[in-house]
Amino acid sequence: MNQSLKPKMKTILFAALLIVLMLAIQVIAGVFAGVAVSLGTVLTGNNLGYESLIPLSVLLSQMACLIIFGIWYYAKYVKKDKNEGVYESGLKKISNFKDLAFIIALSVAGFFFANIVSQIEVAVMPEAGKEFESMMESVLGNGSIIGVISAALIAPISEEIVFRGLLVRNAKKVFGLIGCMVLSGIAFGIVHLNPIQSIYAIPLGMLLAYLAYMYNSIIPAILLHMINNSLSVFFPMIYHGEFSYIIYILLCVVFIAFAVVIKKFLFKKELVVS
Repeated sequence: MNQSLKPKMKTILFAALLIVLMLAIQVIAGVFAGVAVSLGTVLTGNNLGYESLIPLSVLLSQMACLIIFGIWYYAKYVKKDKNEGVYESGLKKISNFKDLAFIIALSVAGFFFANIVSQIEVAVMPEAGKEFESMMESVLGNGSIIGVISAALIAPISEEIVFRGLLVRNAKKVFGLIGCMVLSGIAFGIVHLNPIQSIYAIPLGMLLAYLAYMYNSIIPAILLHMINNSLSVFFPMIYHGEFSYIIYILLCVVFIAFAVVIKKFLFKKELVVS
C-alpha cells in the first residue's frame, strides 16, 4: 500500500470503529430494556410491552455514549490541550452575537433542508417513510419528557463528541476541511441505520463538521445540532400541517442568505455576550 494512503486508511478504520462502538452500545441498551420488560412482566403479571421502554432505552444508550466517549475525548484532546497551554473554551469562541446568530441561522436552514430531503424521500419510498414515522413516535414516546430530553439534548452532545470531536480531530491529521466533512458526514449517516434519516444526515453531518473544523471546537456543532433536533421535536407539535416543497425551499434559502450576510457583513465590531 502507498505510504501516503496508510494514515488515511487508519482514519477511515477509526471512523468505522466509532460507528461499531456506538451501535454496540445501542444494542446493549436495547438488551437491558428487553430484560427489564421481561422481569417487569414476570413480577407484575402484566405485559408491559417493549415499546413503552424504547424512549428510556434510547436515553440510556445516549447517556452511555456521552459518558464513554466524553471521557475518551476529554482525556485524548481537552486534557492534552490544557497541559500544552493551547486550550481555548468553545463557549468563548461563540460568545458574541455574530457567531451565535450565524449558527442559529444555519441551524434553521439545516432544519428546512432536512425537511425538503425527507419529503422527497417519503415520496419516492413511502413504506420507508411510514416506518421512519413509526420509529420516531416510539423513540420520542409520543412527546414524553424522556424522549424529548434524549432527542433534543443528550443525543446532540453525545453524537457531536463522537463525530465532530473524536472523528474530526483525528481526521485533521491527514485530511483537510473537505475530507473531514465528507468522512464525518458519511459516518453520521451510516449510524442512523434508516434510509430516511441517513440520507439527509450526511449533508447535515458535513455542515456540523464544517463548524467543528472552522471553530476548532465541538461547541458550535453541539449548539447547531441541539437547535436542529429541538425544531424537529417541537415544530410538529406547534404546527400540525405540512409546508409545500416551495415553502421549505424558500425558507431554507432565506436562512442560508441570513447566515452568509451575518458572517460576511454584519457585526463588524463583535458584541460579546456576557
